[in-house]
Amino acid sequence: MSEAATEAAAPSEVRFEITPQQSVDAAQAAHARAVGRMSFLTWIPLGGALAGYVLGLTLEQTINAAMFFINPALGIVFMGLGSAVTTALALIGYAVGLRMWARSYHRRYLFGMYERGMPARTTVTFRLTDTMLEASNERMSYAIGWPFIAELVEAPTAWTVVADMTTFVVLKSAFADKDEERAFVQTMLERLSPAARERSAEARAFVAA
Repeated sequence: MSEAATEAAAPSEVRFEITPQQSVDAAQAAHARAVGRMSFLTWIPLGGALAGYVLGLTLEQTINAAMFFINPALGIVFMGLGSAVTTALALIGYAVGLRMWARSYHRRYLFGMYERGMPARTTVTFRLTDTMLEASNERMSYAIGWPFIAELVEAPTAWTVVADMTTFVVLKSAFADKDEERAFVQTMLERLSPAARERSAEARAFVAA
């Protein structure tokens, strides 16, 4: 095929339907590419469970010996509880491993995106128009119609705008004072749908304070 024919056949626009699940499945492949080897997803929680189990066995033997030294009857009673303690510590270790897994995944993903050119810091501008919320920086722009914003959620240092599976963060430090922040949040609340406004409990409480 000639170069001219290839250029003529290249579409300038593509339109299709997609489900949220399809978006999640496709995004996972991109995330996996940025994160790299995924074996840590298995080994970190299992390592936590194993560490908890070993700790439980060690404590069980130590405490059981101490109980027998103090009173043989106490040692016999604790023998029945020792396995339960070991199991509980193994479960706690697994839970701790899951938290470590989540933090490791997040850190690896960020590092992977930095390697792909994502800046460590960027300047964002939010504009509240009559019909939509506009968010832009030097790399990209978004425009979300007010009826399609699901919720406004307060975090310790920011307000998070939830729209479908995307979130937009407005830092509280961007405002000169609480009055300016309150006016901005109130304007957003007034333009949200009734259902979204009802879900935005922290924002309503902040405006009413």
